[in-house]
Amino acid sequence: MRTTTIGLLAGMTLLAGLTLLAGCGDKKQVDVKNATASEVAGKVGEAGLHFLPGAWETTVKMTDLSVAGMAPEMAAAMKQAMSQDQAGKPRVTRTCLTPDKAAKPDSTFFGKGDGHCTYKSFTMGDGKISGSMTCDDPRQAASTMTMNGTYTSDSYTMDMVMAGGQKGQAMSMHIAVTSHRVGDCKADDKVP
Repeated sequence: MRTTTIGLLAGMTLLAGLTLLAGCGDKKQVDVKNATASEVAGKVGEAGLHFLPGAWETTVKMTDLSVAGMAPEMAAAMKQAMSQDQAGKPRVTRTCLTPDKAAKPDSTFFGKGDGHCTYKSFTMGDGKISGSMTCDDPRQAASTMTMNGTYTSDSYTMDMVMAGGQKGQAMSMHIAVTSHRVGDCKADDKVP
């Protein structure tokens, strides 16, 4: 269960990375339905929305976790483990968005690029973003995810709710993501 939950959390964090798009205040809009992550990436590129390259720090905090049959104490411990590092500090990831990747984002920035997920809806423009995605991967739990957030050229916030489950273990997670550009990339920054 922990591996599946962490995998889903990682996928949602990648999805949140799409909000690094520059262009607050632009009249550029994306509005698609029943699209793959690749199709969303293409529409964002066609609309002229671009990522702002550089180093970004992202904080992911799980604000709620519910798993059928799991004791509340265990759910609280799991929520804390996913939101904090071993020292008890918030989980912060630093990544480098290269100019090449910023100029031409691929499907991995828009969720799982493995073909098992479909956006039921995706809208982006005027500093706001929202979407609804379903994933049906036979190797993991089937899931649905909704997201709502705001973005500027150098920061974003995202509120995500994921629900799913396998083998009778229904699960839901509520995750808050905040990110901001912190400057130029360093040699040891991760490249997504």
